[in-house]
Amino acid sequence: ELEPMRIVVMSAATGRTLLDESLAAGVATGALSPDGSIAVLATRDGSGSSVSTLDVDTLSSSQPTEVDDEIVAVAFSPDGARIVTGHAAGDVVLRGLESFAPEVRSEAPTNGQVTAVGFTPDGHTVIAGGQAGVVRILDGITLESRFTLSAGQRRGIAAVAANDHLVLTASDGGIVRMWDLASGAAIGGPIPTGGTTAPSIALSSDGARALVPSDRGLLEFVVDDGEWVALACTIAGRQLTPDERATHGLVETG
Repeated sequence: ELEPMRIVVMSAATGRTLLDESLAAGVATGALSPDGSIAVLATRDGSGSSVSTLDVDTLSSSQPTEVDDEIVAVAFSPDGARIVTGHAAGDVVLRGLESFAPEVRSEAPTNGQVTAVGFTPDGHTVIAGGQAGVVRILDGITLESRFTLSAGQRRGIAAVAANDHLVLTASDGGIVRMWDLASGAAIGGPIPTGGTTAPSIALSSDGARALVPSDRGLLEFVVDDGEWVALACTIAGRQLTPDERATHGLVETG
């Protein structure tokens, strides 16, 4: 018997709870459209997934659509016309909102399931984080792989987010990292949130600030490479050896 999972949709403007339901599903994931009008919910039972939409204004939901893929993660495109889904098999699919049928499918690597997906603001790039701690940067139209980011550890990726030139990743255990979108180079070092569970990442509409939940409440970060390096240095302090600081990009100058 499946344990019920609680699904909550809240208004970002008022904080009012719009939907609070329990679902008997093994795994559930969801995403909200950029304009906040539609939510997509996917549940899976080990052999496939059931996908439905929810009208946020009327709280009316569509009939669930069964798909063969085991969906683990979902995100809307910036224009709200499509979604991208990450799967237990390790591949990524672009889907329309009518039938949720696959339009474009990526290759499936051998490093485990896709646990987090997202788009860049222009929709030209898809970011897919995996269970093995690897993040793939994919073309937003063809889903062809451009390059991969590796955090140097095997913690699963819980969340991804991006602005026009920077990528944020959050791994299990509450570690957040920043990357250069063009080159894939790590910026500064890892920043621990103090959380014991996998965090999520919410970017402001202008991509300048990020909110990450932790055991201490919501943490706010400035999404800027210079600010990130300075914060990483402050948090790391002298707890790291010189070699460790160099490994994390915390090289002192002057």
